[in-house]
Amino acid sequence: MMRQLHAVYGEWLLKDGCWNFVVDHFKGARMLFLSEGSTHADLVAMAQEDYNLDMNTESVELTYSLQQMAPDLPPIHVTSDRHVWHDT
Repeated sequence: MMRQLHAVYGEWLLKDGCWNFVVDHFKGARMLFLSEGSTHADLVAMAQEDYNLDMNTESVELTYSLQQMAPDLPPIHVTSDRHVWHDT
């Protein structure tokens, strides 16, 4: 089963004790598609390709925040296969 993942290029900034995501309007958003068994490496590779990143000068960090999270909590980092949603 395929899952859609909305990816947005930007950076997290801490201002006045609150974390805010600032969108890079030049690079914008992409739609990534995950299949069963997708890995962290797959996600990173998709982001690199879709955003045309030069991996010699730019790195990929996958992060998110839940709507219910307090604004002073830092974003959640997706760093391994355990953090990637897939059906088993």
